[in-house]
Amino acid sequence: MADGRSWIREHVLEAPRRRSLLWCFVATSLFFGGAMGTFLSALVMPPELPASSRVAAGVAIGLFSGLAFGASMTLFIAWTWSQHGGADQATRIARAVKTGRLPDGVDTSTWDPILARQETWARRGAWLFTLEFAVFAALSASLLALPPDPADTLTPTWLFWLGLVMFGVLTVVTPFSSLHRARRIVALRAQLRDAGRAPVAPVAP
Repeated sequence: MADGRSWIREHVLEAPRRRSLLWCFVATSLFFGGAMGTFLSALVMPPELPASSRVAAGVAIGLFSGLAFGASMTLFIAWTWSQHGGADQATRIARAVKTGRLPDGVDTSTWDPILARQETWARRGAWLFTLEFAVFAALSASLLALPPDPADTLTPTWLFWLGLVMFGVLTVVTPFSSLHRARRIVALRAQLRDAGRAPVAPVAP
């Protein structure tokens, strides 16, 4: 337990970019908590409950799920940075993947294992995140398909349409963008192999 607290202190609380981690926590908590609070309070709460009770339930669900998801994502990003040698190194690697070029004067022998992990994450994300967005799109469609209740004015209908469109687009785009990222990483690893400056790290299935 002490090691866990020291890791959080080093890589989160005292990290050079802890402000970025804080913004990540706030943004993901609000987004995920708002979505889950809206969806679950509309789908799970009995319609005969008073409006005040449904609002309170939605807020409670949103707070619990949002804080849990935000903390998980923040710790995941901090862990990713630690695996890359720090936030600055992670930024350099991300820029290299985006541009398709290795930085000048970099010790590339340490990059291939990192790029191998990122290639694995990109390929897994092609189906994992697609499935996640598809679930939210299906939830939005389910809410739109519910019979209208004139007495229920807690959540405007356009919010469900927005969720359906947004998550539907993400469901379609995510596999292509993830596989495109994987191909860029493969190209970078090929540069390392051609230069003969780094061993080839295996990619997990």
